[in-house]
Amino acid sequence: MRSLLSSIAISKRRLSNDTLIRRVAFALDVRSRNVSMGNRRRRSKEDIHVLVASQVVGVAESIVRSCSAYNLPVRVECLGTRTETWQDFEERVKKAEIIVGDPPTFSTLLQEKCTQLKWFQSTYAGCDALLKSSKRDFRVTRLGGCVFGPKMAEYVVLHVLALERQLAFTYDLQRNRKWASVGTMRYRTLDQLTMGILGFGAIGAHVAKISRAVGFQRILGLRRSGRTHNDRRSNDEVDRIYSPDELMDMLPECDYVVNLLPSTEETKGLLTPAALASCEGRTVLINTGRGSIAKEADIVCALDAGYLRHAVLDVFANEPLCAQSKLWSHEKITVTPHVAATSSPDDVGEIFAKNLTRWTIGNELLDPFDWDAQY
Repeated sequence: MRSLLSSIAISKRRLSNDTLIRRVAFALDVRSRNVSMGNRRRRSKEDIHVLVASQVVGVAESIVRSCSAYNLPVRVECLGTRTETWQDFEERVKKAEIIVGDPPTFSTLLQEKCTQLKWFQSTYAGCDALLKSSKRDFRVTRLGGCVFGPKMAEYVVLHVLALERQLAFTYDLQRNRKWASVGTMRYRTLDQLTMGILGFGAIGAHVAKISRAVGFQRILGLRRSGRTHNDRRSNDEVDRIYSPDELMDMLPECDYVVNLLPSTEETKGLLTPAALASCEGRTVLINTGRGSIAKEADIVCALDAGYLRHAVLDVFANEPLCAQSKLWSHEKITVTPHVAATSSPDDVGEIFAKNLTRWTIGNELLDPFDWDAQY
C-alpha cells in the first residue's frame, strides 16, 4: 500500500482582529494492492473522489486510513471545519458525487448546491435536518446502532445510577463538609426498576441489552410496528413491545422512560400533557432522541405537577439551549449539551469505508436513511 500526498491547497484570509484562518483542502491518493476482492468487485481505473464537509475534527484523515485498510482507491478533499469558508468551494461541491458530512450544516449551506450528488454519508445518527430541503434525489446513510448504541446505553445507565444513588446530594454534602445521618441515603437497586424505551430500533435494542445485563427488573419497548411474529429481539431483550397506540398503557409501568425516537411527523409532540400526566409521579424521562418529542413547557408543567419525578434532557427543540431557558435552573431537570452519543472520526471513517466497499460492488448500503419514513 502506498499513500501519496498529491496536493495541498492553502489559502489565508485576514479577519478583523488580524487573525489568520488557514483553510486546507487536500487530496490523498491511496492506491490499493492488487488484492482479489472476489468476482463481484468493480475495479475502477480512477480514484473515487470523496468530499468531506464536517465539523468533526479528523474525519478526513480517518476516512483515508480506513479506506487504505480496505484497499479502496480514494481521493479525499476536505472543506475544513469552519463553515464560513465553505462558500469558496462551491464549484467542487457542485461536482461532488460522494459527500461525508454533518446533516445540519450540510442541509443549510450545501444541499441545494449539490447538483451531481449521488450519496451522502452522515456523521450523525439523525438525518431529519435533510428534510428541510426539497432536494432529495440522492441516497443517504447514517451512523447506526453499532456506533451509537453503546454510547447511548452508557449515558442512560450513568444517569439512572446517579439519580438512584443521589449523586447530586452527596456532592452537596461534600461541599458543605457534612456527614449524612443514618437513613438519609436510601436508594433502589436496578433490579427493582422498570425501563421503557421509546424507539426500539438498533440503538434501542442495544440500550435494552445493556440495561438487561446490568440488572433492570423489566424492559419495555415501543416502536412503530409494535410486536412482530417470531421477533427474537422482542423476546430476548424486552419483556413487552408496545405500539404507539399503546403509549398510555406503557408509561405508567415505567420508572425510567428513555426516548430514542427520531423527529418525524408521527413522533413530534408524542409526549402530550396527557401522556406525561399518565406517568403518575413515578417516572424519570431521559430524552436522548429529539427535542420535538414534547414541548419543553409541558415537561416543566409535568415536573411541577408531580407527574414526572425528574427529567434528564440531552436534546432540545432549539440548540444550543438559550441562557434564558428555565430548564437550566429547574431543580428536577438535568441538562447536558447533546453529548449522549457524539460522533468520533474513527467511527465515521470505519462505517464510510464499509459502505464504500458496498457502493463499488453494487451492494445495499448499511444504515440507509428512508426519505419517506423520515428516519
